[in-house]
Amino acid sequence: MAGGKETPRQKMIGMMYLVLTALLALNVSKDILDAFVRVNKGLEATNASFTGQNEKLYAEFEVQKALNTEKVGPYYDAAAEAKRLTQDLYDYIHSVKKQIVEEVDQLQGQDAEIEKRLDNVSLIEKKDDYDIPTHIMLGDGSTNIDKFRAAELKGKLIDFRTSMLGLLDRPGLSVANKQAVLESLDDLGIHTDDPKPEELSEDEQKDPNAKKWETRNFYHNVAIASITILTNMQNDIRNAESRIVNTLLGQISAQDYKFDTLAAKVIAPTSYVLLGEEYTADIFVAAFSTTQDPEVKLGAVDTTGGKVELQGEGDTTGVIVEKGVGTYTKRASSEGLKTYSGVIEVKNPSGTISKYPFFSEYMVAKPTAVVSPDKMNVFYIGVDNPVSVSAPGVAMEDLSVSISTGSITATSKSQGKYVVKVSGGGEAVVSVSTKTPEGGSKSLGKSDFRIKRVPDPVAYIAGQKDGLINSGKLIAAGAVIPKMENFDFDLTFRVTAFELSMNVGGDFVTMQTTGNRLSPEMANRIQSAKRNTKVYIEEIKAVGPDGVPRKLAPINLKLN
Repeated sequence: MAGGKETPRQKMIGMMYLVLTALLALNVSKDILDAFVRVNKGLEATNASFTGQNEKLYAEFEVQKALNTEKVGPYYDAAAEAKRLTQDLYDYIHSVKKQIVEEVDQLQGQDAEIEKRLDNVSLIEKKDDYDIPTHIMLGDGSTNIDKFRAAELKGKLIDFRTSMLGLLDRPGLSVANKQAVLESLDDLGIHTDDPKPEELSEDEQKDPNAKKWETRNFYHNVAIASITILTNMQNDIRNAESRIVNTLLGQISAQDYKFDTLAAKVIAPTSYVLLGEEYTADIFVAAFSTTQDPEVKLGAVDTTGGKVELQGEGDTTGVIVEKGVGTYTKRASSEGLKTYSGVIEVKNPSGTISKYPFFSEYMVAKPTAVVSPDKMNVFYIGVDNPVSVSAPGVAMEDLSVSISTGSITATSKSQGKYVVKVSGGGEAVVSVSTKTPEGGSKSLGKSDFRIKRVPDPVAYIAGQKDGLINSGKLIAAGAVIPKMENFDFDLTFRVTAFELSMNVGGDFVTMQTTGNRLSPEMANRIQSAKRNTKVYIEEIKAVGPDGVPRKLAPINLKLN
């Protein structure tokens, strides 16, 4: 089936006729005209392929209707309407092609000859005539173009698209996931929008008619190009027909229940519960009737030899069965792995009892909490310290998290993500608790963290902290930049002042500046310095996120 997607052949043909249309503005050579003939031939072949594929879909509809007329009838009628709508528009476009051939080759009243030339467009004599096709489709192309064939064609395409999509709303039809189906159809590939401003040249933007779909497709196109464009539109509507009919056929049984196996299932909200809490699980047969409750019996099950036998009579008091689903409830009174098993007994259509075994387990553990630092096992002063908090068996939304000093704020509570901020102290304690069924609070544990100051950054200039450097490179860089080395946090420090010392004419000169940039005096001294002069950048003061001034290690350089 076509399924609504273009084949590589369609994509290639579509690209070729778009490129060839653009080339017409440059030079209508025989080679270009012949290329349009080949593209049109390819489109005609694709149309024939679509027609054959669609006929197979209609044949399948006939089979389905014969099997279930009442159910398939509404879908069959909608498909028949799709076929009629498609053929009507297809024939209309064909009539436009006939008119173009009739007038450019002066074949008035010669229907047989016109059809012959449309079957083999290489026989069209005036393939390069663009006046007559333009007049047929647009008149003079500048005024009242909405009274000619192109505007009429656009209206029919819009009506066709609306009517075809409207078939999915006909009485008696049920479309599963209708919104998703409509989105996948994507207007059936029938596009009649006017070109966007960015698609127009400067001259075209000044011409109101150039902004229309009609002129974009048919203004000053030679006869063979106009026919090829019309053939491509026939291709589009056949493709649209295929997509709609294929969708209708698929929807006939889209919402039917299909069962081929019966199997016992156990579904529990969680297999991990806290001591003192209740463990609950749903036990049911995957394909069941809500009008006939199965009987669920707990106990040891023997499945040797292919038989399903419950050892003993089985316990039915721990399971409540309603509408085909058994709910198992048991309070957790001790820690460890807990297992349970049993059988589900269901009366089959023959009236006999079928038995389906089930086996499941869950873990009972003491209340506990997990607090994981996302960076290191410390909190740093003055920065956002990301922390993940979780407690096995407890929903994230039910956790309450606090800290002994500083603050802790949830950034995504549903994912257990928090940010801790501290301003001082030597240690912080993160406490985690949860709500109890009675409305109280239960502690899940605590975690201790050390509080440390962010380490000092390392000062760089021109990407160096020591070694040989070119004076031009040093002056061009002009700024002392502090960088955090071997530290996971993304922090920014700001240099507030520094000193630069160097030997000038036998004297050791020291200069001071505020900020992080070389002063003009410093730059001039470096510019005039000799090779091998040593430059010392010292007393570097910097301020980080904690606001505390720091003295950074000096930078020792030698000019080369």
